Amino acid sequence: MKPIDLVIFDLDGTITDPAEGIVNSIARALFAMNRPMISEEICCRFIGPALMDSFTRYCNMTPDEARQAIALFREYYGETGMFECYVFDGIEALFRRLKAAGKRLAVATAKAEPFARKLLAHYGIDKYFDCIAAASLDNARNDKAAIIEYALSSLGITDRETVIMVGDREFDITGAHDAGMRAIGVLYGYGTREEFERAGADFLAETPEEVGDLILGHSHHAAGAYTYRKRTPLVHSYGLNIPHGEPLLQAGMDGIMGESWENEQGAVVATGFFTYLLGEPTPGHELDLILREACPFGIVPKSDAWRSYLQKIGAGSYTRFKMTPPEQPDMQRLAALASSLPAGITLRPIDRSLHSRGLVTDADLNIGHAFQRFDDFLERGFGFAALDGDKTAALVSSYLVYNGEAEVDISTNPDYRRKGLATALCALFLLACAERHLAPSWDAQNPESVGLAEKLGFTLDHSYEIFTLPRE
Repeated sequence: MKPIDLVIFDLDGTITDPAEGIVNSIARALFAMNRPMISEEICCRFIGPALMDSFTRYCNMTPDEARQAIALFREYYGETGMFECYVFDGIEALFRRLKAAGKRLAVATAKAEPFARKLLAHYGIDKYFDCIAAASLDNARNDKAAIIEYALSSLGITDRETVIMVGDREFDITGAHDAGMRAIGVLYGYGTREEFERAGADFLAETPEEVGDLILGHSHHAAGAYTYRKRTPLVHSYGLNIPHGEPLLQAGMDGIMGESWENEQGAVVATGFFTYLLGEPTPGHELDLILREACPFGIVPKSDAWRSYLQKIGAGSYTRFKMTPPEQPDMQRLAALASSLPAGITLRPIDRSLHSRGLVTDADLNIGHAFQRFDDFLERGFGFAALDGDKTAALVSSYLVYNGEAEVDISTNPDYRRKGLATALCALFLLACAERHLAPSWDAQNPESVGLAEKLGFTLDHSYEIFTLPRE
């Protein structure tokens, strides 16, 4: 058996779970045509095959009616439905792993080409693919085998023994076999084991990680390779004793938030704001890819070995400041600071009303990191907004609440800076921490932030170096 050079992925049900957007798009089409809605179970059978086949088969439509339904489906799907989905956990790590091993990647999908490209770009994963092959809008190319052939032709593939298809439905398996390729059926999508056995899948995989193991020809990682995990505790501690005042690192290591890449030698722990490097690095192409993927803001090395590695690859650095909260906060002074507001400004707790009115957004609260949804923030987090009528002037919120600590996150509208709003909001935040028996954690970005913290009773604990990768 020849080594695999090119891996072709199906999109819906293999890379993303599109069920919500597919169901809503079908519902809009059937409603517009005054036809009865089909069950959600039947709607999910649309995931994989061509829309023409699905509308004629499951909705008893003529070809002309199906073409009308497809146009209505795409009208909603192109604006909204395509984004009502999510990328399966472990998929992007699989792409990185395969690219690090020198494999070429492609997509072959029955989704219309403009939608496929837009969706992959929206989630930032189009960069992994050497070719994106999809159905044409005129339906001239909508059969899976034809789409696979288009991908092979585009990449100039002649030896099909070096190509493998990865998909979640029987159409992916039969399409690959028709093209003279092997195929992996994934069981985390919408196909069943019975469906794959009937179609004659060459391999089955329960998870994206198993897909990588099959393609790379081993059931275990190569020596030194990193294992990707999302919100999962680290296996090793690397001899690190985490001091009080670093809740982000503790939460990342405990699997409360973020993602990690780990081997026996060291780990990369990404928590949103910062990425922490533990133990020692395993240099190589895989680590280079991981660091560029995991470090959007800054890198905090927790060992001299990592610090030396970052300097060797040309990473830049700047200084941040770790503050220590007062043992006994001056509650009376904090209350006075919280009430010192410019005329017309009011302070409000962040609640569902502010969120529904758009005065506080998920992005403002960094939803998706420590808190997975706004309801999760309301249950475990807290914060306050400074409002000027129907305009948000400034916000303070808990980026993370964990292990008896609350990480402070403050932002001020540029039009309202130097008006004392950050001072008032942070004073109110510290009063709320005291009520909740939480220690506030303050990581200052600059001397101005240090000064604000000291005004509120914090003292400087230490400064530290944070790194940024050089631009490619």
